[in-house]
Amino acid sequence: MCELFAMSSRELANASFSLEEFSKHGGLTNHHKDGWGIVYYRENDAQVIREPVPAYNSAQLQFVKNRKLESNMIISHIRKATMGEIALRNTQPFNRELAGDINTFAHNGMCPDIISHSLKAGPYHPIGDTDSEHAFCYLLKQMAQLYVQSAEVHNKEPSLDAKLELISQFANHIRPMGPANFIYSDSGYIFCHSDRRKHKEGMSPPGLYVLCRSCKTEPRPVQIPGLSIVTVAKSQDIVLVASVPLSDEDWQPISQGDILVLHKGQIVKRHNTITNSTILTD
Repeated sequence: MCELFAMSSRELANASFSLEEFSKHGGLTNHHKDGWGIVYYRENDAQVIREPVPAYNSAQLQFVKNRKLESNMIISHIRKATMGEIALRNTQPFNRELAGDINTFAHNGMCPDIISHSLKAGPYHPIGDTDSEHAFCYLLKQMAQLYVQSAEVHNKEPSLDAKLELISQFANHIRPMGPANFIYSDSGYIFCHSDRRKHKEGMSPPGLYVLCRSCKTEPRPVQIPGLSIVTVAKSQDIVLVASVPLSDEDWQPISQGDILVLHKGQIVKRHNTITNSTILTD
């Protein structure tokens, strides 16, 4: 199965994503060798770097490693192809514009039945042929309708609660089709849905793990093999989400069906799509 990663920080972080360790999951010590991609958000736009080659020996990783791009939202994906050929168009994360913002989607799982839904008439269509991109287009079509309805009724864009409700419905829709771990961003928030993934014991929860850090005096650099996050701010809050724990720290499993909403280094909401319960955490 694919590997997912997301970072949300309160202050801009100088992120050096060398992937030297993380990418071992992408073809060297694991079998995820069919492509990789990273999205760095900055000022309502996003820098996207992706290619359909094994992450561990990619020449472009040197650019990612050496540039140390600043961002407070990062989403990354390492691919194991299960549907669609190994090609750039099938390499995640996927990006589309919606209401003037860059929306990003990365998926770990299988939902082949979504293809018939996403091919219906609408403003968003897949470029490649993965079930993941079809799922993203289906979600965006629903989200675009929500924007129209909110503008007509409230004369403003949808609230966070309205977006979370729609994303929860989307998660409930695709979860019966197969493992449905995904990370979605509307450029303001990151929504992380945890389902189940292949472990040594078989297919079971958790599908994602989370690590929270807070430094109120001198920020301690985040040093994880393959990932270095440094900030010059006097204090920093950071939330990291990944398919598997990336360091010997207190990574917490995210319950099956939970959606964590990340914003500026905090988990601002935690909603379980199975029990339909929401916890405010800010």
